[in-house]
Amino acid sequence: ELADSLRGVAERFYQSVSLRAASGKVSLLDERRAKIELSLSNAERHNTERDVVSARSALAAMWSETTPTFGHAIGNLESTAPVPALQDIADLIQENPDVARWSDEIALRTELVAYQKAVRIPNPTITLGARRLHEIGETGAVAAISIPLSVFDRNQGEIREAQYRLSQGEALRRSAIVFSATSLSAAHAALLAAEQEVMILGDEVLPAARENLAATEAGYTEGKFDLLMVLDAQRTLFEASNRFLTALELFHSYQADVERLIGTPLNSISTQE
Repeated sequence: ELADSLRGVAERFYQSVSLRAASGKVSLLDERRAKIELSLSNAERHNTERDVVSARSALAAMWSETTPTFGHAIGNLESTAPVPALQDIADLIQENPDVARWSDEIALRTELVAYQKAVRIPNPTITLGARRLHEIGETGAVAAISIPLSVFDRNQGEIREAQYRLSQGEALRRSAIVFSATSLSAAHAALLAAEQEVMILGDEVLPAARENLAATEAGYTEGKFDLLMVLDAQRTLFEASNRFLTALELFHSYQADVERLIGTPLNSISTQE
């Protein structure tokens, strides 16, 4: 859509210059330059269309389709949720899957330690049977109990291994928390920077660039400015528009990073506040 819009700007200006060149008000050189800008806009439009085709195929591949069957991806790229302060989401790091998984793992390893300690106490063996007493010509019941003496094997090796695995799990959990917290801080800073750039470009730069182009084109029509000034104003608008689009892409990408790290959508946090 952006490429179409920018191509429309270049095409309208080319038509204007072409008419002025036909009437002898400007040179054919100006018409050629305007035509070059239009051709560059057409080339950019074709490149963008190719990128869209590739992106659609990559998206479809995520649900194991080789050919996209959907029409358009629904969403508003310019919709940006307010970014909460880092201290307001820092505690949510416990919801990070890389951190949360260690709670169950440590519980399992704790139970293993308890189990290995339990099996070091030997189980008694009880034997019941019958015995023929020939001396008196009768049969009597016989019962026996045996208790192994674990003098040499008290399961110490397995206990130490289970305790080591528990300590290892606790260390890995702390490491996961530190790594996730560090990653969250970096992603949050990048998200704030992208948010700031989106605001500046959308609220200040783009409106000014549009006004500058309109004023420059009007001045060119009146003979106040030369063609190079108009083309420079066009390029400024094109660069600002593309940079705004890139900033929006980065914003949503960094927002996804932050949400993955805290396991919670940011818009739900904003709504709760």
